[in-house]
Amino acid sequence: MASLRIEFISAFSMPSVTLVELAADLGCDAITEILEPLPDFNPEGYAPWSLRQDRALRRDMIAALRDRGVTIAIGEGFIVQPGQDQREAWLADLNIVAELGIQRQSDQLRS
Repeated sequence: MASLRIEFISAFSMPSVTLVELAADLGCDAITEILEPLPDFNPEGYAPWSLRQDRALRRDMIAALRDRGVTIAIGEGFIVQPGQDQREAWLADLNIVAELGIQRQSDQLRS
C-alpha cells in the first residue's frame, strides 16, 4: 500500500514540528520539507522559522520525527540556475538535509 504524505506547500508555511504533528495525527507517515518557508506564501500568518538558521529547531524537528514515526520523504527548495556550482551553493543545505535524515531517492528505493 502506498504511504500518505503531506507536502510542505499544502500547509501554507506551517512550522516544521507542527507539520510533523499534523501528519502523524492524520495517519501520514511522511512529509516533504523545505529549510525555510517561502517569504510571500504565508496566508495563515505563522511566525518566521528556519531549519537552515535554527539548530534548536532542527533538534526539535528530529525529535518530533522520531517520536511521531514520520519521515521526510523529499527535501525541496533546491533551485538549479545556469552557471551556478550546485555543490558549492548547496553544501551547507545538503548537510542540514542529511542531519534531518532525508535520504537520497536511490537509498529510499533500496529500503
